[in-house]
Amino acid sequence: MIIGLIWLIWFLNCIFNQVIMLNFMISIINQSYERVMAQKNQLMYQYKCDLNMEVEIFMSYFERFCWKKRRNFNSILVITAGDPDDDGEWSGFCSQVRKLIGHVL
Repeated sequence: MIIGLIWLIWFLNCIFNQVIMLNFMISIINQSYERVMAQKNQLMYQYKCDLNMEVEIFMSYFERFCWKKRRNFNSILVITAGDPDDDGEWSGFCSQVRKLIGHVL
């Protein structure tokens, strides 16, 4: 009788510990996910800014060594595929810029 009670207590203890540890793991994953989602927009715009800087460096190099007379370039990098902010507050402005570039090209 006492051995059966010991096994029952041990089994309930294992299940209780497993539930506690799984809840702890879920809370850690949730905290990391919230931190990543908070920094998503900032990193996206930082990467777009870096791409614009690379285009500007390339265009200045191309202008300096390939053409004799100076020409002015206005470079805009528009990323259309995979843009996660299609329903954000900038979607109206971005769609207007895309239409303008589409008409110019």
